[in-house]
Amino acid sequence: AAAGFTVQEGSRNFHATAPAGTVLRQNPEPGAMRRKGTPVTLDLSAGQRTAEVPGVIGSILQRAEVAIQNTGLEVGEVRTEKADAARGVVLAVEPAAGTAVQLPAKVVLTVSNGPATVRVPDLQGRTLAGARAAVRDAGLRFLDPPDQDTLSLGAPGSIVRQSPVAGTAVLPGSGVRVTVT
Repeated sequence: AAAGFTVQEGSRNFHATAPAGTVLRQNPEPGAMRRKGTPVTLDLSAGQRTAEVPGVIGSILQRAEVAIQNTGLEVGEVRTEKADAARGVVLAVEPAAGTAVQLPAKVVLTVSNGPATVRVPDLQGRTLAGARAAVRDAGLRFLDPPDQDTLSLGAPGSIVRQSPVAGTAVLPGSGVRVTVT
């Protein structure tokens, strides 16, 4: 304007380093000879392109990935850990949900491997009191009352059958039923 030209705003484009409002390009180019009053078009920076990390905790991995990509972010490393949540459920995001980050950026996800399981102890031949203690110590529930088997030849009061069978992987807190003589 001081040199006698008129100023027109051109396009605004995101730029990784130029603050918003900084001139990125001009037309005609610097040093070009033009008559006074000729318009000079200035393309300006719109600043850094940012996106907000979406709240995906509790979502299944596939939905979380889509939500992250829809914001212009990329899915980075996907870590897994044992948790009470079902397999594939997002437990944590890095950076935290709601954080505005400069693009391009990656979001690290921590996903559940599924709940930890415990093995059902072998209760056959144990007393009812011993079976209750073993079930409790394994983090399981003893289902009362126990079934009775009056035809078994085992020692009276001992465990002759169990469900689930010994060695079965079950979720913590699962119930175990026994049959005693």
